[in-house]
Amino acid sequence: MALPSACPLCHENELNQHVEARVVAGGTDEHAYFRCGSCDVRYLWPRLTTEEEIRFYRDEFAVFMQSREGTESLPLTAEAHRERNETLRVERMARLTADLSMPKSILEVGCASGFMLLPLQDAGHHCVAVEPSGLFREDLNALGLKTFNTVDELVESGDVKFDLIFHYFVLEHVGDPLSFLTQQIDLLNPGGLLEFELPSGNEALLEVYNLNSFRDFYFQVGHQWVFTPDALSFLLSKVGVDVQITQRQRYGLANHVTWAEHGRPGGNLQLAKIYGDDLEKAYRQRLVDTGHADTLSAVIRKL
Repeated sequence: MALPSACPLCHENELNQHVEARVVAGGTDEHAYFRCGSCDVRYLWPRLTTEEEIRFYRDEFAVFMQSREGTESLPLTAEAHRERNETLRVERMARLTADLSMPKSILEVGCASGFMLLPLQDAGHHCVAVEPSGLFREDLNALGLKTFNTVDELVESGDVKFDLIFHYFVLEHVGDPLSFLTQQIDLLNPGGLLEFELPSGNEALLEVYNLNSFRDFYFQVGHQWVFTPDALSFLLSKVGVDVQITQRQRYGLANHVTWAEHGRPGGNLQLAKIYGDDLEKAYRQRLVDTGHADTLSAVIRKL
């Protein structure tokens, strides 16, 4: 196992780098996850090269994620993906803080099948997408949603100023998160918003229950980083903008009990019915209140 000489985020020396996970899902025996004792970030080591990162997201990512979600038997098409994510789209729209009552120019980075952007485009907004997976890009362009392979490609096109930019569970995948965010802030109009979500390394299955089965599943080669609130605050302090960070809990008690009992994702409908909505809601809120939620959200406004 190769050892890092310094934290790739804050550059603290090797004496403050500690092994967080020796098993990396989808990785090799050479891969491990380390934790920096200074900025609190968890990170994949060895790092993916630029070529490995491009190849993984272009050719392998969609199939890799289906295997993790247990949906290998379902059709891997853009239309089927949009249908499966309609409920998620509605939930995400409810959390957006941007005022969409008037037409806006909107960019989503990592749009997958476009299930978020296509309805916004139909509602009259000017929408542009970045999606590195070749699986979806041709379909989206055919539907009139201008879709680029990278943000750099978008910038070169000249279609580069937006009122709203958002991405969901993307930041943890990119090799250089500081440049990734800085570039997007530069693309905002004055008063524009950048909103994003990502997993939290303080989540209860890791930090409270300490489940090895979940740890072996959670730390994966597709994620180059796992940010905690402290680590994300450190990163955003480098961006030099006003930012609001909040936490929320996606998964409930039935899901966590299933992990503890069976060591697998998916939850349990019977348990969920027994616990009821009130208990599930209270459990999620307690994890947020105690700093052990599974998701971080950030909103950045460009002045």
